[in-house]
Amino acid sequence: MKNQLSQYLQLVKQGEKVFITEHNKVIAEISLPQDKVSSSDIDMELEKLVATGKLIKAVRNNSILYNTESPIKVDWISVYQENRAE
Repeated sequence: MKNQLSQYLQLVKQGEKVFITEHNKVIAEISLPQDKVSSSDIDMELEKLVATGKLIKAVRNNSILYNTESPIKVDWISVYQENRAE
């Protein structure tokens, strides 16, 4: 299946259901979602998981995006030569 995944997904996009079997037993099904899920529904479910302690929301440090400092320059040749000398 992994070699032809894009072909199977194309069938799913056309409305087909793809069943995955193992030893002649269906173990998974790939199909289009039955209902459209809104972002507010997702937010509500995430809040429920947070309230029950099953999820900890990630916090993004936006300062990384605006860091204009140039990275530290390392003289890798010197580091290599020092390690070889030891």
